[in-house]
Amino acid sequence: MCLYNYLKIERGGSMKKRMFILLLLALSTSSFSGSFVQAEGQQLASNASVKLTLSQAQQRARSNSFSLKEAQQTIDRNRINLKNAGKNLDFIPAGTGNGEEDAASSSAWKGYASSTVSYLESKKQIELAQDQTDYTTMKNYYEVLLADNKVKSSEDALSLALLEEKAAEAKANRGKIPPVDQSTIIQTRIEAQKNIEIAKAALQKVMDSLNTQMGQPKGTVYELVDRPVYRKMDSTNLDTLVTRAISASPSVWRQEG
Repeated sequence: MCLYNYLKIERGGSMKKRMFILLLLALSTSSFSGSFVQAEGQQLASNASVKLTLSQAQQRARSNSFSLKEAQQTIDRNRINLKNAGKNLDFIPAGTGNGEEDAASSSAWKGYASSTVSYLESKKQIELAQDQTDYTTMKNYYEVLLADNKVKSSEDALSLALLEEKAAEAKANRGKIPPVDQSTIIQTRIEAQKNIEIAKAALQKVMDSLNTQMGQPKGTVYELVDRPVYRKMDSTNLDTLVTRAISASPSVWRQEG
């Protein structure tokens, strides 16, 4: 029997009994609410505990990249074209030098050469697309870390501002601080609260960008475990790096060929 029906049955009972039953009802509701909040908190903690390495993020971004899928389709198409161009060479009749057979032979070889270049170029293009995807993912990954640090520093600033405000209030009660100084301290605390909201919004924005790139729902929370490592670049390798970057460009590579 539920408490509500029991209350109706006992309506004619003593006031103390009804008050006792109401107290039990309030306690049971409070217990349910507390359990719900605790379960929700545990769920949030579970979501936040999902670890994500930079390598994992880049792999998910590659799988979700439209440009990479498009580049792979181009490779598949050019591979078929190259295969068909090779078959055309098998059916070239021997010519005398200036006849139709020779023109057909020349056209077939040109087609095969062009198909070869297109196929090799498409393989270069997918390498570039993968590098671009990896770089963008790394940029978004580290921007999330920076934004998260900004939130934490803003929270620390607010904690300090609150302590200063309490100290100022205690001094004001004893008449040991000018009202202007107290007002400045209060304003500092207000600004610190605003900065936290700004920092949290910025964190959410960069996290959404990372989730979108990986094909994950917005609002998904991860614990990013890879911290950026800064290394001093060897100046003697600059020429090598520039040459490698230029050579990797399909358009430059085709001109050189």
